[in-house]
Amino acid sequence: MQFPYQRSTHNIPTEVLSSTTALKPSSHSFSHLTVPYGALPNFFSICKGPGLRQLVEQVVKTTGLNEVADIGMMATSVFEKGEKRSHMATPQLGVSKINFLYQQIFEQRSIDGINWNEFFLLHFNGPFLRDVLYKIPVDVLPTLKPIFSELTNRCVAVIASSRNVKFYNACSTLTVTVFALANRLGISQDFLEMVFTDEYDVILRKLVSSLATTVKNENSIYLKIIAMDTIIILHSTCTELSRNCIIPYFFCEEFRQIFEAMFSDGDCRSTLGPDAMKVLALLKTKERSLKSLAELKPVLDDNLSIMGFLQIFSTWLRILSDKFLFCIGQISDEFDVIECFSKKAQHLAAVGIQHNVEESYEANFAEEVEFLLAFYNVISCNRKVTGSLFSTPPTECFDEEGPGTHEHSIVCSLLTFSSFVFSDLKAESSKECAKLTLLLLLRIADDGYIQNALHDVALSAAVPLYIKPQLHRPGQLDFGNASQTLATSLLALLAEFLRSHLSRNFLFDHYQIAVGTVHRIVVHEKRSRLRTGCWKQLFLALMSVLQYLGSNEQTLSSSGDVFRLATQVMVVVNLFITYGDVLLPDAASYDFLYYEIVRQHTVFTRLNHAACSTLQKQSLEECEGSALVAPLKNEWPSRLINQLMNALSIVNHITPKLTEISAKQGALSEEQVLKVVQESFDSLNLKLYDGLDEFEPFDFQEENEFLLEVGNSVVRNYWERRIPIDSLIVYSKLAERLSTMTL
Repeated sequence: MQFPYQRSTHNIPTEVLSSTTALKPSSHSFSHLTVPYGALPNFFSICKGPGLRQLVEQVVKTTGLNEVADIGMMATSVFEKGEKRSHMATPQLGVSKINFLYQQIFEQRSIDGINWNEFFLLHFNGPFLRDVLYKIPVDVLPTLKPIFSELTNRCVAVIASSRNVKFYNACSTLTVTVFALANRLGISQDFLEMVFTDEYDVILRKLVSSLATTVKNENSIYLKIIAMDTIIILHSTCTELSRNCIIPYFFCEEFRQIFEAMFSDGDCRSTLGPDAMKVLALLKTKERSLKSLAELKPVLDDNLSIMGFLQIFSTWLRILSDKFLFCIGQISDEFDVIECFSKKAQHLAAVGIQHNVEESYEANFAEEVEFLLAFYNVISCNRKVTGSLFSTPPTECFDEEGPGTHEHSIVCSLLTFSSFVFSDLKAESSKECAKLTLLLLLRIADDGYIQNALHDVALSAAVPLYIKPQLHRPGQLDFGNASQTLATSLLALLAEFLRSHLSRNFLFDHYQIAVGTVHRIVVHEKRSRLRTGCWKQLFLALMSVLQYLGSNEQTLSSSGDVFRLATQVMVVVNLFITYGDVLLPDAASYDFLYYEIVRQHTVFTRLNHAACSTLQKQSLEECEGSALVAPLKNEWPSRLINQLMNALSIVNHITPKLTEISAKQGALSEEQVLKVVQESFDSLNLKLYDGLDEFEPFDFQEENEFLLEVGNSVVRNYWERRIPIDSLIVYSKLAERLSTMTL
């Protein structure tokens, strides 16, 4: 089964990909083999003199090698036109030429005699270069500024002018050098001056332009892969994105166009799409970067690139959904979750879909959170993308099985994926992923066009939602109802979230976002005079939250504002009480609403008592001259007391009647209680609140710090999972392909 992408090998010929056979050294091979034997004519065109040609050919003939080792390049440093060079040291026997040059540059600190054309033709040796750089004492590094600047400037010049094997070696040398130095010195303006000279601004702009041009215009997929790998490393040079002063140089129109080029082309999209998503995830994480990007055109400006972007995101959702269901034992590795979702529930039961507790284990969705962060970044600044969320892009797999058929829209897939994410929030990374998912759902609910589409009956679909196992129930997939709107599925998802995570480590931020999303949907339904789907499930979930907050107010007050969240929940409850004739499906539902309020009257009385106690305590502190920590401490308890008035009026009006009847007749049945409720409607006086259908705009800018931390997680995950290009591709085959290009 194909699990989520790490580094795509799609469209790379199999003879170029590393494999067990390809990487196994022969009895005659060396780890530092560089130039393919098939590329000998190009190789010899650089070398001087017939004597060298005969020497190398004799070595090849004697050893039986199919490839020429670095001995050939070593010979060029010793013999030139049959004469020994006097201005350079001689490499020791057994030391590859490129390693010798690394030592000469950084240990002997001599660059005067370096043949740079030869240097970039030699196979880059990353581990050895890193070792050499890390052996240099930190206090000595600033004194090597001329050497570092010369090396990096040479790399940038090659990247700008060459489109062959030198391009790969230059990119690799540059990224290893920059990353190693940034890791030891920290990245800053002084760092850029040391590495790229005082003209670092011009050099970095030239570098970004060259990489963007390669991705957009070059036909070779290898050059595109190398360029994208370089771009990602430069974005990930610093584990804290706020300190990475290289990222702002990528905010230019020329670089923006690479996303349209990659997402529009099918072959390029399947190979570089995940890398493009990673870059999009890292672009908008700094406040200054947000402003810079806002001045440009939208990242994706044409329909073809938008559909390509959505295709990649949809495929990622499908793969991770497959992975999750495989992990919990609900599908086999041969069973595709998309095929699973496209069938009816009866068929799924027939093939043995069930929750396997013993063999299940948790899936970590935070491993590739860059896809989710990239999607959030794009829809936050591009309304064209939000308008395409209800389309159904064809699913394109990153494996070799070819494209599949996805019968659900992006929104349907996102809701299903969200239910998987919400199933386990134990790890901090899972909490981050869940909060990002909730912010994404809030952005969707905050868009008027999407709200209309969510409630469009013509777009109704059965959305599978996962219900996590708890003590009183097993885990299961609820396949929904094909006749219910997507808004109903979204409310069902949020209701399940609200009820399932009432734990000691309460997630205030998550719950405030979730309740805010619910409020927006209910307000839209009230304004459009639409009935609220699954309202009972939602109302009971809201009551569970209120009960939990009231019972644990003293414990939770140290980690968040209990009264603020309780006020948000009560606003939604009051919408049902005040506008039940519009929102609720029938009169029986209205009766049930009042019945539940009376039955759970202790929830409201406990919250009211806690709010009154807090106000009294604050009044005493004011009298004693104590300074309040924040002015909101006065506001939210008083606002909660105001929102509790209708619920307490219902309780105080109906409870005495029930007490009187039960004293005469004993315990009352549900039917008897409902009858009393119905008879009390006419004499009940309720307050008509102002502004229930108005919600405070959510300030997404306040979440920049959180998004920055998610971006840092993307960087950490990248370095943990990164597969170096020289491990992915057999270098000799890569050199053979690129040797046909002009040197």
